[in-house]
Amino acid sequence: MKIYLINAPWKDAFCRTQRWPVVNRTEALRYPDWLAYDTAVLEEAGYDVFFVDYIANKQGHKGLYEDIERDKPDILVMELTTPSYFNDFEIAKRCKELGVKTVIFTGPHVTVFPEQSLRDSKGNLDIVAIGEHDYTVLDIVKSLEKKEPLQTVKGIAFLENNQFIRTENRPLIEDLDQLPFMAWHHLDVKQYHNHTYYYPYIDMIAGRGCPNKCTFCLWPQTMMGQRYRLRSAKNVYDEMVFHYKNLKVKEIFFEDDTLTANRKRLKELCELIIAGNVKMTWSCNCRCDLNDYELLCLMKKAGCRMLLVGPESGNQEILNNVNKNLTIEQIEDFCKKAKKAGLTLHSCWVFGLPGETKETIQQTIDFVMKLNTDTIQASSAMPQVGTVLYNWAVENNYLAADSWEQYAADGEQIPVLQYPHLSQADLNDAVNTVLRKFYYRPSKILQLFFNAISDWSLLSQYIRGGVKFTSYLLTKQNKINKTLKNNKDNHSKNQSAFYQENTDKYEKIYAKRCRTYKLKAEFAKSVIESKNLTHTNLLEVGCGTGLFTEKLAELLPELKIYATDAYENMINISRKRLGKYDNVQVDIFDVSSPKNFDKKFDIISGVDVIHHIEDPINAFISWQKMLKPNGILLFLECNPQNPAMYLRHINRPEEKRLYLNNKRNLTDWLEKGGWNNIHIENLPTYLPSGPPILSNLLTKTERLIHRIPLIKNFSGLFLVYAEKK
Repeated sequence: MKIYLINAPWKDAFCRTQRWPVVNRTEALRYPDWLAYDTAVLEEAGYDVFFVDYIANKQGHKGLYEDIERDKPDILVMELTTPSYFNDFEIAKRCKELGVKTVIFTGPHVTVFPEQSLRDSKGNLDIVAIGEHDYTVLDIVKSLEKKEPLQTVKGIAFLENNQFIRTENRPLIEDLDQLPFMAWHHLDVKQYHNHTYYYPYIDMIAGRGCPNKCTFCLWPQTMMGQRYRLRSAKNVYDEMVFHYKNLKVKEIFFEDDTLTANRKRLKELCELIIAGNVKMTWSCNCRCDLNDYELLCLMKKAGCRMLLVGPESGNQEILNNVNKNLTIEQIEDFCKKAKKAGLTLHSCWVFGLPGETKETIQQTIDFVMKLNTDTIQASSAMPQVGTVLYNWAVENNYLAADSWEQYAADGEQIPVLQYPHLSQADLNDAVNTVLRKFYYRPSKILQLFFNAISDWSLLSQYIRGGVKFTSYLLTKQNKINKTLKNNKDNHSKNQSAFYQENTDKYEKIYAKRCRTYKLKAEFAKSVIESKNLTHTNLLEVGCGTGLFTEKLAELLPELKIYATDAYENMINISRKRLGKYDNVQVDIFDVSSPKNFDKKFDIISGVDVIHHIEDPINAFISWQKMLKPNGILLFLECNPQNPAMYLRHINRPEEKRLYLNNKRNLTDWLEKGGWNNIHIENLPTYLPSGPPILSNLLTKTERLIHRIPLIKNFSGLFLVYAEKK
């Protein structure tokens, strides 16, 4: 049985295996780490394996198809990435036409969306290997060879008679020492460049998973788990020596998310290297909370040259928002100790994380310049599928991409998030600005030159990276800015068209679920009338397409309504819907960052809004300032405990968790926001509408059963009411 494992071609210098697969600004190219493990496992089992990187060797699609046509392998294994989604399916299709019998895809994207990937492939993808796949691929090969049912293989998905089948989850590998060393002997190490490493270098992985829970990090959340599984220090040391002797590399880089997470094992490894007779240079990923100066000195003594660290942002609130579990003070303290220990520092920065503003962007740029690590890299926040950040972006409509291919601009790195106050272009400019400001300084250029002058292998990489980045600014930046503008325009048009085409459809669906927005408006009317506020003004936040606003405007024509939403496409739809009402004014408004209106309001209201608010406490405090004395807060929110809501979110656990947490914490938030007379209660508003006689009967029945405590929790809505102090 002949097996091909390939780093599949797409754009020149497209780096599939980095944590955000794109062509980056310096065209750095990493190794296909996980396929190297798959290859080694298959070879150890005695299979004939062809492992080639068609991006690194620059043979491209043409070279791949010539090889496939010549060898006609039985099995093709490759990693699909989000930006190359459609390209990868085309490769699968063409390879099957040339004689490949079985195509297997691996990677985070197909792990998160196995069924969609299988169906989108239109029969050209046979099997998805879900999650960690070293032994999954081996078991698939064995199963196909023996013609056994695929259902016996753990950790895969496939279609059988057009039925989606997902097998039992495969446990993570606990004894990583059982894995063979990565199969780098198939590749040419001189084809890979990372412009802060010695050349040539090689990747190693000393452990999998990460105990930290940063919301944006891809591999722990989708592939390797959120605990650090270790190889033994002796096993890691043996592989280092093996690669140094056989591949003649000048540096090893440990691609573990955080090599320093287990300090005991790290100390053991350093002591083995020091006691050994092979002098080796190595670098690794590290967190900025490593405050052990003695350990840093031991790492330096053992040949550690550089620490790649991720401060990410110079704003403490943003670090908190992404669960970085790190402080600005820790970052500064770590950098001082690492420099004192003689270690080179490469810091990584991200623009566009939750809470980012133009002010925090400048704050981060200032912090980058203040720290002045030896080298830096910067990127826009990438909401990778399967991460908490992705779910948050989708839920809040911050995802700018309308299709997977828009996760890159023809392969090039671009922002994929956009906010009401920050466009994709703003975030892209922030990345370019910090890189220009940091590197285009005579003092920094001289520092890098003198640091690397004794070793051409490093100096050549600095020069190569500088040339590539300058070339990007001169030849690609304008093209990418045009792409971002087109993406923004098309995204707005697509969203508007979608909501306009589906407004009636969604109104009917919602009518069946909640007896229409009219029922909600009627309840809001009863509260407003009971407070004698019918001739006042109301600020509605998150009006969406204006359905609730329309019903409320009809029921209370004397009420002056300011309907607002954070998204321009929503506002455009609402303006068309609500233009006929004299008592309604429509405006842009971001609930997370309330702005000042010319007048104060008597009521702040909304439907299904609170669970979308990033910082509810600050929003509640800000709304206090926007209300007149004796003003009220009135929200009608979907109840996550309702069975239908549970079914709706059963495949979206993060959203369901957010709903439940927000309901649970509302009273505390309102109290901290300074509100009085707080009422949060379930409303009997879930039974479907129907003929008047049936509807009235159901309503009366519901009101009776709603008095039963257990049943009460299952209602469709809950009321949030509070009064200004």
